[in-house]
This record gives sequence, structure tokens and C-alpha cells, in this order.
Amino acid sequence: MLCQLGERVALARRRRGLRLVDLAKQIGISAPTMVRLERGEPTVSFGAFAMALWALGLLDDLARVGDPRRDEVGLARDLENLPKHVGHERLDNDF
Repeated sequence: MLCQLGERVALARRRRGLRLVDLAKQIGISAPTMVRLERGEPTVSFGAFAMALWALGLLDDLARVGDPRRDEVGLARDLENLPKHVGHERLDNDF
């Protein structure tokens, strides 16, 4: 997963014509850390990945991660846990 994310950051950077050192400087990390980020190494902080996505204009995509509306397992469990029947209250006809 991180390798794929790193590859995507590298591709987006190159598509924008940004040099690795320039993006690294913009997000406040060293060039060697940027190389490790683009390789998807797990030693790179998640914050660095987020900053790279922000600098590339892709941070909105990160907001979708863990979105409860896209949680198929959680949604299925919600449906399983719904009550089978919904009772009704007897109305009191005394006015």
C-alpha cells in the first residue's frame, strides 16, 4: 500500500514538472527522505506523505480513507443489527 502511494506521489510530482528536491523543500523534508517516501518506505512519517499529497493538490483523496460511507463491512453489520420488527405504541383514545 505504501509502495503504491509512493509511486503515485512520484508520478504526480513528475507530471507537474517538479524536481524531487523542490517538492522536498516545499514540504519541509530532506531529499533523501523524499526518495524514501517515493519508494513507499514505512520509516517515512505519515505526515510527510500527507504533506506531499497536499503540495500536489491531492489531499482531498486522503480524506476518503476510512470514510464510514465507504465501509462495506461496517455498513453490512449495521444492516444485520437492525431490529427485525419495529413495535408500535398503543394509542390512548382518552382526550
